[in-house]
This record gives sequence, structure tokens and C-alpha cells, in this order.
Amino acid sequence: MRGVSTDVQKKLLLSVGSHKAIRPLSPVEVADAVQTALKCGTTLQEVAEFLHLEGTSVLTKFVRLLKLSPEVRHLVDWGRSDSTIGFTAASEVARLTDAESQMQLCQAGLQHQLGSGEMKQIVQLRQRSGRPLADCIGEIVGMRPQLQRIHVLLGAVTPPDVRARLAALSQAERDTALRSAVQRAFPRLAKFGCRLGAERFTITGGDEVSAELVHGGNEFEAAINDALAETLFP
Repeated sequence: MRGVSTDVQKKLLLSVGSHKAIRPLSPVEVADAVQTALKCGTTLQEVAEFLHLEGTSVLTKFVRLLKLSPEVRHLVDWGRSDSTIGFTAASEVARLTDAESQMQLCQAGLQHQLGSGEMKQIVQLRQRSGRPLADCIGEIVGMRPQLQRIHVLLGAVTPPDVRARLAALSQAERDTALRSAVQRAFPRLAKFGCRLGAERFTITGGDEVSAELVHGGNEFEAAINDALAETLFP
């Protein structure tokens, strides 16, 4: 694959088409590598053959992830969890053309633990009807026999040196750093989910997580920024 280092090529082979719980690259990191190869003259079919894929349809989903706003890319993982949007669902979110709608749907996806089918239904309903996205989300969520809600807390990474360091890390390394920072800042928290981008972070959990983090208003954002700096620059 032209334009992609040998090390990244190895990581691609271990990440795409694998069913392992832990993969070296996130879906967005795979998308970046595929896009780099395409820009350097490798065809989509050649990438598919290199990765032992039957056809290019999966690769098209990866490339579509690059249409996601940088503010939500860190939420994308191989599967759905309390703190992540699954790869297939994220590729549907990327069909929305504005960053605000993408963020709104990702927040709803985390809060209600929406599957890829539900996310696709919401996007299709929005595109076909032109109704407000909130109404589309409410309609699809309302079809469920039982509702489940998870608190989603968003924050910005503000120190420039922390942002620069995070931009050089992989998604897995950033997530590990954030988990350490949250545990450092809020040692009483036992169970929570978290994802970290270069400029934004997301923390998810039940009522106890929300109560602990928002107890001091927006102070949790400053506390996590301080803890991130201590974690990254010990």
C-alpha cells in the first residue's frame, strides 16, 4: 500500500476483519490510513485485496467516517458501549452533513444506547422528512418497549500543551490517559466510561457518575484538565 508505513500496514491487518476485543487501530485511525493510501495512488480495490476483504463496501464505510466532525470522532470504536458509538452506527451518523447534528445524534446514541439499526432509522427519517433531528430521535426511541438512559458529560481540553501531546497519541493511549485522569480527580468513581480526543472528552455513566461530576457545577472540566496535565507530564 503506497504511502502507508510497514508498521501501520501490520496494524491494519490486525484491526480490519478481526474479531479480537483489542485492536491496535480505531476505526477512524483505519480510515486515516486508507485515505492516505488512496491519496498516494493506491486504489480502493488494492486496499481491499491487501486486507483480504471481499469487495470494497466495508472500506467505503471507513472512508465515510472522515466526514464526521473532529468533535465526535473520538467516540467511534469497533463496537457499542456506554462510552462509544459502534463503527457501523458511526458510518450512518456521518451521513448527516453538519457537525451539530452529528454531535446531537452521538449524544442520543450514548444516552439511549442506540444500535446501528436505530441510528440508521433516525438518519433516514431526518433525511426523508426534513423534521428536526430531536423529533426523529424521539420517535425512534419511543418505539422501544423499555427505555434506558445513560448520562453523557462533555468537556473541552483547554491547555495547548496537553492538546499537542494528545494529538500525537493513538486513540487507545488517549483513552488510557483520560481514565487515569478521571480516577485521579474523582477517586470515588467506581464505574464509568470515557473517550478522549485531542480537544474534547466524553464521560458516561449512571446517576452516581453524574452526581459526582456535576456536584461542583462545571468544575469537573477544570479538574480533569488539571489531572490530564499531571498524567501526561508527570
